Amino acid sequence: MFTARQYPGIVADVLVAVTQGVVADIVTVPGVLADGQLIFLPRRPVRRISLVSGSVEAADGSPTPYRFTDADWELVSSTGRPDELDALRFRPRRPRPAGGSLLRVSYWPRDIPPVPLTDLGVGSVTRTLLETLARELADAEAQLQVVYDSAFVDTATDRSLDRVVSLLGIERRLADVPVGKVRFERRAGTAGLVTIPVGTVVLTAKGARYLTTRETTLQSGESSVEVTVAGEGRTTPVVGAGELDRPALSLAGVDKVTNEAPTFQPTGPEEDDALRARARRAFHGVGLGTMDALVHGIGGLAGVTGVQVTEFPDGKPGTVALDVALTDPADAAAVALVRDTIGRLRPAGIRVLWQTAPQVDVVADVSRLVLTGSSRPVAELDEIRTGLTTRLTGALSALPPGGRLAAPRAAALALADDRIADIDLTFTVEGRAGLAEVALPAGKSAHPITPLALPPPQYTDTGAPGPLVRLQVRVIGPVQLVGSATLATATEAIRGRAQAWLAASTVLDFTEFAAAVRDDTAYGLVLEEAAVVLERDGRFEQLVLGSPARPVDAQEQPELAGVELEVRT
Repeated sequence: MFTARQYPGIVADVLVAVTQGVVADIVTVPGVLADGQLIFLPRRPVRRISLVSGSVEAADGSPTPYRFTDADWELVSSTGRPDELDALRFRPRRPRPAGGSLLRVSYWPRDIPPVPLTDLGVGSVTRTLLETLARELADAEAQLQVVYDSAFVDTATDRSLDRVVSLLGIERRLADVPVGKVRFERRAGTAGLVTIPVGTVVLTAKGARYLTTRETTLQSGESSVEVTVAGEGRTTPVVGAGELDRPALSLAGVDKVTNEAPTFQPTGPEEDDALRARARRAFHGVGLGTMDALVHGIGGLAGVTGVQVTEFPDGKPGTVALDVALTDPADAAAVALVRDTIGRLRPAGIRVLWQTAPQVDVVADVSRLVLTGSSRPVAELDEIRTGLTTRLTGALSALPPGGRLAAPRAAALALADDRIADIDLTFTVEGRAGLAEVALPAGKSAHPITPLALPPPQYTDTGAPGPLVRLQVRVIGPVQLVGSATLATATEAIRGRAQAWLAASTVLDFTEFAAAVRDDTAYGLVLEEAAVVLERDGRFEQLVLGSPARPVDAQEQPELAGVELEVRT
């Protein structure tokens, strides 16, 4: 996968390369990085490190790119000899790389030949030329990123997307294709999720055909759902209200369909998102007789939430076992649709054994629910509870056989509603309470128990202003001294200017910080290597050159925790 590098990273790499250093050496982080554990650098001993970057583990467990500063690590000697520095050691209570991730380290080995270019200070001829080169490289990589993205359905846009989907024989619908909306209503007595795939055909009594432009789902508790449709072709007529009243194929869990308003001619061509949805549907249907065709063909059916495949279940070739998770295993129409689809897609000469996956009762136990503000109307509380229930039960129902859902991931789904400030939850699976995650057995799907039992909500504002949260700010980076200035005077000057900047800022922006602390008569902060590190409740963020601005929350009280500089000649 290609990812364009940003200008600050390119500048740092070019400077290291010109001075005979090692650029972006790859070091693998141990699976569990203990306090004090050493990470050895390949070309040791080492004189100095320029840049350490990698990824840290976010709150939801996903890796997040991060640039580590020398406040996070130290260069040490494994032998105790100060002239044989050979390893990195991350400091306690500081950000550290995720276990098993890759570190990219740029550094200068101790034994390198002399270099002819030594004047690399800001403003020098050599540095100006190198920065010009880095800017051109950054522009070129940005253009390459556009070219790379234009080759994929998920990232291509406009004419590039038209060319990609044309490989599947799909064309963008123009403004002469009528569009509208239809409403699918749930069949009485049908529980759980009901999925309506993209491309579902809806007809009029006279045979006019309209297709849904995106996949939609009837959530648990919803009686109906509305979805956009488009005519099958340019000759499809505009139809009146109530005329689109029958699906071309029976849909499990759907009682009836209708359009409450007439269709109409759009003012512009089909949007990119709708075209992507049709292309993805086409990808799933282009193959027959393959395992991928079975999985995607069955997984895209209405009422199917997941498919688990087991090859050679009896230890002999020629047999495949499928466990199909259905929202309603008792729905005869859904079972028949799965059986017919398997017969159509199975490879010739392969015996497919399938069954509806047995369901496991799963309860999401919410022990604490904190809402923003000081109170909420009853109607809004019901809306919050309904949305929370829908998101949690939807995530559980969508688990494939043998799937997993951890409590942090479920909490992240809950916090998608900005009105929910915090939540504590665990799971009860088959009577076992207090579990931190749902781990379904192989061949079994989840049956979420509804309604969820939610505790009375707490509020972040209890009538009086809440306590302020300390947002500790540290300034880290190299500085070049001018004239008679010393490191101590530069540090105190930057400290005073940074405190004034924090006191006046409601938004923390690195460019504004650099302008606030600038003093060309005494020092120059090397912006490409400097960072403003933020810490709140043990969580770290950093602002570097090119970072987006970071708003200060009303409850946060920024305070300068330190200025850590080193002299760069």
